[in-house]
Amino acid sequence: MAPSLGIIVTRGAVGAVIHAAGDDPVMVESPSVMPSDTNGAGDTFCGVLAALLTEGWALHDAAEMACKAGAIACLSIGAQSGMPTRDILTAH
Repeated sequence: MAPSLGIIVTRGAVGAVIHAAGDDPVMVESPSVMPSDTNGAGDTFCGVLAALLTEGWALHDAAEMACKAGAIACLSIGAQSGMPTRDILTAH
């Protein structure tokens, strides 16, 4: 079966909204953090989302983890150095 069409709108510190075809929009909240640098947070979100979807995660679960990863990425200075590893992501 082909996946349903839709989009995810990222909303920074607020989280993201999943707009899947035929469904009501679903808000995915982001953990609250005191950011040091937001560079790379969106890239982190997209990378984690893509990786988890490729692994077969459900869209909502993958988006929750991607929001968490984006928030963690804001805790360090620099886009690349802020991206959490899987170990860091699962430890939080």
